[in-house]
Amino acid sequence: MLIAMIMAAAVATPDTGSSTPAPTTPAATAAAPPADLAKKKDDPDQMVCRKEQVVGSLLPNRVCMTRAQWTDYMNQSRKGLESQQRAAASAKTPGS
Repeated sequence: MLIAMIMAAAVATPDTGSSTPAPTTPAATAAAPPADLAKKKDDPDQMVCRKEQVVGSLLPNRVCMTRAQWTDYMNQSRKGLESQQRAAASAKTPGS
């Protein structure tokens, strides 16, 4: 018990061996300017690979498409799901 308290105290106390803070350089804080990061993130022609789980398989499947293709894929999936939900809602009969 005493050893655990000593270890906790040693971890909790700050290191006072150095009184000067470590210098920070712009290169260390940011690898690329924010404008470049935003441009890369919004580039519709950039290839993006994702792992998708295949039904009936234990191994995920790697699918690579451009950001524009991923956007179209997601929009088509959403529209298909919405149309199925509308069809199911209209097929309901009252009292069942």
